[in-house]
Amino acid sequence: MDSIRSQFAEQYLAMTTAKSLDGLIEVQKRYQGQPAFNTLAVSSDGRAWFGDTSATPNLSPEAKAVLEAVADGFDTCEAVSVKLGLETAEVEAELARLEVAGYLACSLLGQYIRTGLGTTG
Repeated sequence: MDSIRSQFAEQYLAMTTAKSLDGLIEVQKRYQGQPAFNTLAVSSDGRAWFGDTSATPNLSPEAKAVLEAVADGFDTCEAVSVKLGLETAEVEAELARLEVAGYLACSLLGQYIRTGLGTTG
């Protein structure tokens, strides 16, 4: 528990000293120590960033494979199914779990994208 508290404190210190939006995003990626908070930031040039980078449990190998496929551009259930050689129903269930957990967002057209939520393990 002390290491979690330490990482949490280190992340907040690094966040408050980030010099740019890109620097803040790198801090979020590096630490991933927030227990359950979202971050919203805007740069001086008008870019906005929302990160749900809360600490999360380890993912199953199947979930990691689906998540990696989406990150690689296979953004529909069918595309992920073909890429991984899995049944559509299996992929649909995994995509739904990942979306509910905050790892993915789905458009009205059924296209998935990765969120800012990091993975552990």
